[in-house]
Amino acid sequence: SKSIPEYPYQYQIRLCQIELGRFEAMDYFPSELFVRVGDTPCPLPPTNKRSKSRQIASPINCSHELKLSPFVTNLIKVNWVPDGKIYGITMNLVKQLSADNLINKLQDKETRSSEDTKNQIIKKLTRVDPDLACTSNQFSLLCPLSKNRMKLPAKSVHCDHIMCFDADTFIRMNEKKSKWLCPICNVPCLYEDIKIENYFLEIVKSSRLEDDDNNILIKADGSWEKELKTTTNNTLVIKG
Repeated sequence: SKSIPEYPYQYQIRLCQIELGRFEAMDYFPSELFVRVGDTPCPLPPTNKRSKSRQIASPINCSHELKLSPFVTNLIKVNWVPDGKIYGITMNLVKQLSADNLINKLQDKETRSSEDTKNQIIKKLTRVDPDLACTSNQFSLLCPLSKNRMKLPAKSVHCDHIMCFDADTFIRMNEKKSKWLCPICNVPCLYEDIKIENYFLEIVKSSRLEDDDNNILIKADGSWEKELKTTTNNTLVIKG
């Protein structure tokens, strides 16, 4: 079978739900969505496992179904099961950026300050139990996607958790299969909402860590220390 060529530019169809009082909207697919360009069906994203009747909402690439000619009219038909909601649809001409481009742009963007992260840690640990706020909490430096130690710890500005993922891994995975969902809490995590966490970036670059240090202890005051390691005879060893 012939492979489908990849173009640097794409024509994308996007759908969203129109809600009064909201000026921004996420991609949203109604149930039993069906899109055709002329008589040719457009391939849709995979079905959401949690809701078998609805696909995971994301841009629909219809570049291969369009006939790009000044003498041809492309009629786009969109059907779904009526649900009483109002939907909007757009057609966009977009340029594909490589993962390397996106990672470089992210690194040039302003990071989240260490002070902001420290304040979040203090609030969270105190909220759990004020009487135990002097204790430490284990934090993994492994990316939940690659299972390797993070090099570019990041998360969405809309995520409330402290845990991060490796931005390099996340972006490259979405280049292959576009989902843009936070791997920690599974909520939408768009590229423009991702910020590198400077607090954890300083930690993974710290000379205090060795190559096999994948966990740290975060204290209630926002500081951190290496995790105690055990030898085979169960004696505690502090390295460094």
